[in-house]
Amino acid sequence: VAREHRAPAGYDWGLPQRRLGAWGEALGFQVVDPLPTMRERHEALVAAGTPEGGALYTPFDSHWNARGNALAGELLAGAPALKSLKGLQDNE
Repeated sequence: VAREHRAPAGYDWGLPQRRLGAWGEALGFQVVDPLPTMRERHEALVAAGTPEGGALYTPFDSHWNARGNALAGELLAGAPALKSLKGLQDNE
């Protein structure tokens, strides 16, 4: 954002997620976007007094920490497409 001389408040942080999701859906893929749930859970943890770095992200970074990775895994495991694949594996 700074390199492009843009104000962080004016930057659309969700645009990459929306573009990637639309692209995947246009190609016929089931898109699982963990970002809305990740944001909600992160804000709830911070509001509950969890230190910022202990919520879902690595401190001073946008990458998930262990808790964030676990939540992303739960969200992906709950996707209908993955559940149908599990059913195939169970029948082998």
